[in-house]
Amino acid sequence: QVWLFGSDKDKEAAEQINKEAAGACIDFTGRTSLAEAVDLMSLVNIVVTNDSGLMHVAAALDKKIIALYGSSDPSFTPPLNAKAHVISLNLDCSPCFKRECPLGHTRCLTDIKPDQVINVIWNDCLMKIAIVKLSALGDIVHAMVALQFIKAHFPEIQIDWIVEERFAEVLENNPDINHILTVNLK
Repeated sequence: QVWLFGSDKDKEAAEQINKEAAGACIDFTGRTSLAEAVDLMSLVNIVVTNDSGLMHVAAALDKKIIALYGSSDPSFTPPLNAKAHVISLNLDCSPCFKRECPLGHTRCLTDIKPDQVINVIWNDCLMKIAIVKLSALGDIVHAMVALQFIKAHFPEIQIDWIVEERFAEVLENNPDINHILTVNLK
């Protein structure tokens, strides 16, 4: 679920984001006080934000942050949080610290692609998977097929498999499994 935060001046951008997401977002722009936004933000897992006051609120709430920097400088106003990931294109024209692009292109922000943000989210959230298939050999074999597809899309992911001791041998030489953890159910 995606929640959109901001003031009234952010409503047009939020509407466009929600339109691109086929209406899947909950749009809080212009509908919350700062205190309410802080309360709501305390409930989220990840905050994707520009260099803003709400970014610093998310940092204070110790949230995972993906901070997008365009005309501002991440070394000057960083999110003070060890869980923050900064995306900045470091173009020759940035940081310029201007609200309106003096060159008229705003490439420092518009050239940041959604895939860059999504990759950070996936890499941060899905670094480790545990598969629990204990004692049904057929289910174990069927689930093994999915591993190659998971690893192809997320090659850095760690996959641990928890299985009944007597079936561990079936998994032993699978290159997509990092650790096999056995249990004795008898």
